[in-house]
Amino acid sequence: MALPTGGIYNGPGVSSIFNPAIAGVGTHTITYSYTNPATGCSNNCTFTVTVKPTFSINPLQDTTRICGTNTTLDAGAGYTSYSWNNGATTQTISPTISGTYKVSVTNATGCSSDSTILSIVNANILQNDTMICAGNSLTLSLDGNNGSQQICSSF
Repeated sequence: MALPTGGIYNGPGVSSIFNPAIAGVGTHTITYSYTNPATGCSNNCTFTVTVKPTFSINPLQDTTRICGTNTTLDAGAGYTSYSWNNGATTQTISPTISGTYKVSVTNATGCSSDSTILSIVNANILQNDTMICAGNSLTLSLDGNNGSQQICSSF
């Protein structure tokens, strides 16, 4: 806010407020002009506003299903900083629990963008080989928590 109040701003993208979408990308000179109503004296000052281009991170997939902990979520290369909602500040993470993961990235111009993914982590359910004889049954655990499935042989 310029002082004294009551003056007029003028420049690209200025109506009652500065609108960067109207001004466009680049550096813009804005002028603030003020005329003292009591004396009629006028003065102005100028300053610059730089509008940086917007960008969007390449979106992560909507949902990813991970078996075990050997899958990596990758926010993409070339950003100056990474911030995941789990506290990580690296380009990639390897989720170990199910949840919604959000990453915010910042590019070289200082602009930020983010993406969110739902990651469902399933434990590795494959264990050692099991032998079973014909006519017997074997209980297989679907995910260790959500019940089981009977498989019966009928040879």
